[in-house]
Amino acid sequence: DESDAQEMFAEEARLAGHVTHPNVVHVLGHGEIEGQPYLTLEYVPGCDLWRLNRRLTLESKRLEHDLVVYVVRQILNGLDAVHGATDQNGSALGIVHRDISPSNVLISIHGDVKIADFGIARSGVNAFEANTAVRANGKLGYLAPEQVSGGRVDRRADLFSTGVIAAELFMRRPLFAGGSELAVLLAIRDAEVHPFVEFLPQLPEGLGAVILNALSANIEERPPTARAFWAALEPWQSRPEDVLRAELAKLVASIVADLSLIHISEP
Repeated sequence: DESDAQEMFAEEARLAGHVTHPNVVHVLGHGEIEGQPYLTLEYVPGCDLWRLNRRLTLESKRLEHDLVVYVVRQILNGLDAVHGATDQNGSALGIVHRDISPSNVLISIHGDVKIADFGIARSGVNAFEANTAVRANGKLGYLAPEQVSGGRVDRRADLFSTGVIAAELFMRRPLFAGGSELAVLLAIRDAEVHPFVEFLPQLPEGLGAVILNALSANIEERPPTARAFWAALEPWQSRPEDVLRAELAKLVASIVADLSLIHISEP
């Protein structure tokens, strides 16, 4: 019954419908049935990156460095398509996802990595402006400093969020942690990434610097595009892509199998 919510839903369908890419969950259709709007989305059999990372943490395991790089580069592939999306006339839409976080990165049992959820995405040619002061603007720990401070948000905010994901996959713990939401927001605003800086000696030389560039509070110091970030990480994806994809698929398949057993055992 909320008109703003209905407009956001319609905008998600409109924007996501313009993006067709293997690293983005595909919108198959949308419409309305008896006054209820719906989206028909591609089904991704597997789990999200949050669940994968949680499982690894519980088992005191971590992804190999090149596998982390592979996952992050797949996310950046998807973002490149999102940011470069055009309308039917070939005009740039200027989409910014604004909610890149582990729960919005789906990984299939085949090793696919796909960006999901355009619920708070914004386009340079938006049909409306939602009340962002009321609605949650992304998962707290993955916001970019300019989202926290209310500054101008462009595609480089998505690159900051991707940098946070990369840092956390390497460290196996949150980058921005605090005793309160305010403490987390202040840490993000000031780009206090010292936990990752302290972790740098455990990474191959040069890799940490690429991630730190994306985590800069100054958007001008970040990579200019997802493709530039993707290219900068290439030297550290040391094993063949098909090998990394198969390894990721195996990890996800084991998680899905365990979840199936849990569900079967429930009364």
